[in-house]
Amino acid sequence: MTRHPPAPSRPLPRNSPGSRVRDVAGRPATPSRTRPGTGIRTPAIAGAFLSPRPLPTPLDHLLDRLLAAALQRNATPSLVPAIRQAAHEAAAIAWLQPFPLLVLPGLFEEKLIATRRRHHQQNLILSRSGEWLGLAS
Repeated sequence: MTRHPPAPSRPLPRNSPGSRVRDVAGRPATPSRTRPGTGIRTPAIAGAFLSPRPLPTPLDHLLDRLLAAALQRNATPSLVPAIRQAAHEAAAIAWLQPFPLLVLPGLFEEKLIATRRRHHQQNLILSRSGEWLGLAS
């Protein structure tokens, strides 16, 4: 039999240390903690059951293959972060569809074309502004 400390003479505030918070059924509530930097409270026991990394899904494997092929075709190092972002955006959108494995390749290709077009446009603007800066000085 477990011995509990004597109850305080007056009730403590609900969330103060030493107070006994109870759930709806009258059982002691699950202890919780705040995630650092987020302010989100989670059950303290939840971390024991969560794996440190989620297992890769078939969508993750397909995304990795598509991303590797796109990065292999790409010769511009400055475009690599934008391609990675486009891949993750395409995967996020595809994940919401009924058949994500069918949607992902086409969606990623569209995102890739848009990313390359945006990168090319930014390079044109940069070269024009360099000419204007040269004329201004």
